[in-house]
Order: sequence, then structure tokens, then C-alpha cells
Amino acid sequence: MREADLRDMLGLADRARIFDLFDLVMKGDVAGAFSRPRAQYDVGAAPVVGLSHLAGLTHRLTRPQLV
Repeated sequence: MREADLRDMLGLADRARIFDLFDLVMKGDVAGAFSRPRAQYDVGAAPVVGLSHLAGLTHRLTRPQLV
């Protein structure tokens, strides 16, 4: 069984795609940013998992700037 198969079965978001989504959001690419979560949802990823990963990434990237 491949990692992608297991991720699809569990409904998990691909972490590499979270970085792509973050990049699109930071560039202000609204259309691209809205299409990425939909593509993840279409392959079975739970939206709340993707949002949670995106929030965690944002926290990890902005925290050193505040400290």
C-alpha cells in the first residue's frame, strides 16, 4: 500500500499541498487558493484537516517573528 492510498482512505490532506496553498494565499491568488482545498476534498481529504494544517503552518511561520 502506498502513502497516497492510505491518505485517501483516511481523508487526510497532503502536507506538501498545504505549503502550495499557503503560498497561493500569501501571493493573493484567490482563484488558486479556492481551487486547492476543493481538489483535496474531491480526493477525500476532510476540509477541517486541511484548515488545521494550514493554521498550524501559519503559526509555525509567524511565531519566530513575534518572539
